[in-house]
Amino acid sequence: MRLFLVRHGEAAASSEDSLRPLTSEGKKRSVQVAKLVASLASKESLLVHGQLLRSLETAELIANENPKMRREECSLVSPYGDPVALCSWIIAREERHLVLVGHEPQLSSIASYFLLGELRPILQIKKSGIIVLKKEHESWSLRALLAPKHY
Repeated sequence: MRLFLVRHGEAAASSEDSLRPLTSEGKKRSVQVAKLVASLASKESLLVHGQLLRSLETAELIANENPKMRREECSLVSPYGDPVALCSWIIAREERHLVLVGHEPQLSSIASYFLLGELRPILQIKKSGIIVLKKEHESWSLRALLAPKHY
């Protein structure tokens, strides 16, 4: 399995966190992320996102670059959602490539859990950043940690 952990783009300020849309800069960077993900992930990848607007908008931009990706909303994807529950959900999917658009600190916790078996974040993902993990046999490895300045 190849797992792409994508942090949503920069979002506007709002009193209602779940309704924060991407800023124009957030959209621009998310399009760059979308093009990169389209070049790295298979066309048959599963694209998963949470219910918050900024996650949904980032996922839509990725889907626009790769319309053959299957899309799914997952209620476990949230800034302070349970990373262990989401890790179990990811493993149960048995996908070849899974692209997860989400939030910090959950994404860093997922990476740490798969790499170290603990939730203490060892990596930080910037807005519009990507962590790529690969599972071979029963172990996970870090394949890439990309900040927006790299693409």
